[in-house]
This record gives sequence, C-alpha cells and structure tokens, in this order.
Amino acid sequence: MRIFYTLPALLLSLAVNAQCPFTPTIEPDQVILCPGESVELATQPYDSYQWYADGAAIDGATSQTLTMEPYAEVTVEATLDGCTEMSAPVIVDGWVFLLPFVAHAGDEPLFIDFEGTSNQCDGDTVLLIFSYDENIEWFQNGQLIPGANDDTLIVTTTGNYTASGAPDLCPNFIQPLGLEIPFVFNPVIQPEVVLVDGQLCASPEGEAYQWYRNGEPFGSNTACIEATTAGSYTVDVTYGIDCSMTSSPYVSTGLDEAARLGVPQLYPVPAKDAVTVRWPAPRAGERWELVDAVGRRIREGSQSGSAVEVIDLSSVQQGRYWLRTEGQLPLVIQVVK
Repeated sequence: MRIFYTLPALLLSLAVNAQCPFTPTIEPDQVILCPGESVELATQPYDSYQWYADGAAIDGATSQTLTMEPYAEVTVEATLDGCTEMSAPVIVDGWVFLLPFVAHAGDEPLFIDFEGTSNQCDGDTVLLIFSYDENIEWFQNGQLIPGANDDTLIVTTTGNYTASGAPDLCPNFIQPLGLEIPFVFNPVIQPEVVLVDGQLCASPEGEAYQWYRNGEPFGSNTACIEATTAGSYTVDVTYGIDCSMTSSPYVSTGLDEAARLGVPQLYPVPAKDAVTVRWPAPRAGERWELVDAVGRRIREGSQSGSAVEVIDLSSVQQGRYWLRTEGQLPLVIQVVK
C-alpha cells in the first residue's frame, strides 16, 4: 500500500525528528574526590537546565552549575531556543582508603601481656611503621613528639604511642590511628657472683641458673655452688622478666676461698630487713660502713667482737650496697623490699 504525504505533513515530520544544533557537556569530565570533598560541575550557558544523578532528576538543580559529592553518574539536560538536549554522563567518584594501621619491626618483645603491652628490654629498638605517609605526627603519652614526622618511629623508651597522618593521594585527609600502642622497657640485670659461707652465689637470685667455669657449663640449677676447683666462674640467671646478661667473672683459687681472702661472709643473699655478717677475724671496735653505688655512706658501725653480727636494713631502700671494712675487700649486699 502506498502512503502519500502532503507537503505540510512532511515538513512537520522533519521538524519533530531533528536534533538540537548543540550538545551540552559537563566540566570537569573526570572527577575523583578525596573523602569529605565536593566538586562544582558546570555546563555551557543555555536558556534552562535540569541536572540528573543516576538518571533521576535532582530537585532544584536547575542552574548552570551543580555542586556534587561522590558517588553518582551525573548528566544535565539543557534547553536553548525551545530545543532540549541531554549531555553525556560524568562519573563523580571518590577515593576510598583502608583505616590507618601500624606495623612492627625491630627487636621482638619478651612477651605481650593481657593488656596488650609489649615488654622489651632496655637497649632494644622497636620500629613502628605508619600505613599513611603524608602529614604524619607521632605522640608519646598524649604529647606530640617534636620532629617525628616520618612514617617510621624508632621506639626505645617506655610509653604509649600513637600517630596521625594522611594518604599521599589525599594529604588533607588526616586520620588518627585511633589507639595507643603501649611499651615497657625493663631494666637489664647483670647478676654478680658473691662469696657466701664459702660458696659462690648469684646475686640477686632468680628462677633458674646456669653456671660456667672457664667458659664451660657445669653444676646444677642452683643459686649457689661449691667452688672447689680453681678457675673463672660466671653465671646466667633467669628472672621473671628476663632482661639479664651473664655476670662478670669471679676468679677463684679453689678451696677455702673465704679464709684465703679474709673477707666477711653475708647471708641471706639478697637481704631484706637485715643481713647477718660472719667476720673472718672479729676485732672489737673495728669500724665498718655500708655505702651505695655512688659512695654515699648509708650505715656505719663497729664490730662488737663477736664472730657473727646482724646489721639492721629495715630503713635502707632497695638497691645494691657495699659493706666495707679496713684492710678487707668490700662485699656486695643486694637489698630487696
């Protein structure tokens, strides 16, 4: 069947199917925003506008510009001289980042307690490495650490550590770590080998012992040993929090060491409220003194003439002291409270 068009009908059909002589575009045409940011989108000047997000008209968005936050596919419908045309879409995207975290490196902890505190030994070095790398600040016990702006912090002292910073793509997106990382650096103990009642004893005492003579292990797991053979004696002591090192050597000539040296014998080792002294050759009136690590006199007195005397330590603070008498080698007294 043939269809015949009149001239007016043909002209009307061509007008209906004709496209507008313009195509609106959106600037910028590629958008990736940092968290919390927005962007102003714009198109060319026309008579009227309607902006769309994900295909739905945005209420009130009828201006030449539109401020948008992530995340949406945005288009604009523009009208000029009664002709309306839709733009190509622009994706308003945004960066998404993992929450900041801290990695550990360096010396391994002795143990981590139930509260999450990492127990280290004095002299250990721990590295804290922050996952972000811009605008970094480190804090110890809530206080800013001056100059600590690198992603890696060297930790050598007790404290609670945290950080804040931003990813390099969004340097203004500063985020706190959100928790504190606690460290305790425990003192290193070097036991001493002391002479007690003719035996060599480790001071202070610990939980386990390994004795060495001339560098070779020997003896039992005890605080004191019989040094009947001449040699150089050392001991390793295991403590509850075991930051310990091998003692300095004690050189013994063997049997009857105390008598040979002519020094007093002390017990118990360590002492708490009192220490008993057995004088090798008691002499009434001979002076003795108890001094601390810097040589300050803490207690003093004189021998009564008895072979055994008790020195009161109840008012002496915990620490290491030396008992000195004229003409005799000083003896170490470890006071514990």
